[in-house]
Amino acid sequence: MYNGRYYKCASGPFVPEWLHRIGSDAPDFSGDGVPLHNNPNLRQELEDYLDRDTPLTACRYCLGGSGKSFANRQLNEDGIRDWLTEKHTDVRELIDKERLAVAKHRSNRVSSIWRRMAKSLFRASKMAVGAKQ
Repeated sequence: MYNGRYYKCASGPFVPEWLHRIGSDAPDFSGDGVPLHNNPNLRQELEDYLDRDTPLTACRYCLGGSGKSFANRQLNEDGIRDWLTEKHTDVRELIDKERLAVAKHRSNRVSSIWRRMAKSLFRASKMAVGAKQ
């Protein structure tokens, strides 16, 4: 939670400010969190938000599970300001190549599974249509 909004990701609410500080235009991040106060549809919006499969807008600016690990820490206002002013001239230095390779392998495996499932469903639907005729 940050500034009266619920976020799935702890970094999400800070990405727009970080983009602003480094001089980049920021897209609309309003869908990345759910307003908690004076929200008559809070329950439904939270359920929809938590069930959503689409990545947050902030995910476009994150290395996710492919970035180098660092110790998590609770940041005060000064720590947040320092983090937001970090400028990485070469993002490739932040990538953990081994973790990226594992993520690519898993992604390919999952894509293969989804392709096989889609083909099976397509064949089943064709058979069902043929049976009705």
